[in-house]
Amino acid sequence: MNKKTIIPLAIIVGALVAVGIYVKISLDNLDEDIDKTKQLSSTIIDHFKGNKSVKDYPYQPSPLNWKTDYLVLKEGGYEDGINITYTADYNEKLGTVGNFPGDKVKGLVVIGYDMVEKGEYKSKLGNDEKAYQRNYIVRYFDLAKEAVIAQDTLFGDEPTSTKRLNDAGVGGGLPSDDALVNSIKKRLQ
Repeated sequence: MNKKTIIPLAIIVGALVAVGIYVKISLDNLDEDIDKTKQLSSTIIDHFKGNKSVKDYPYQPSPLNWKTDYLVLKEGGYEDGINITYTADYNEKLGTVGNFPGDKVKGLVVIGYDMVEKGEYKSKLGNDEKAYQRNYIVRYFDLAKEAVIAQDTLFGDEPTSTKRLNDAGVGGGLPSDDALVNSIKKRLQ
């Protein structure tokens, strides 16, 4: 083989290896989060067993006096009928890893997803698709009150005004992790 063939081939192989490594790391992190979820305190798990969601609890606006006595969870579960998932990444970024498994926390920051329809992509072929804005809904669940005491919506990117035939997805991007972490920090100051 000559140099003109080897260089593009090496770039393609390198890209495939990088994607494979990224997928493996992502799946390993998810497995770790699922294992940690099973180890959460029974007080936390009991609030979200079966189909019970943070959205099922009443909204009673109150001041947040948790300081750093909280854990960050994601809405939705992966197995064992628990409708939340521990998220090591956000707990590390917010300095709350030491609160695990949650026996002494005052509350939970539960991150959920939301999509708001913003329009529709019209196709010449008749394959119309709705255009969505993807958002985070951050709920602050007080364990003692058994209620959501605060809620924030972080709006993602607006969907593009046009969509090419081969574009994947039908919405704008989610807010960045930094925006999410900064929003939680600001709310809990």
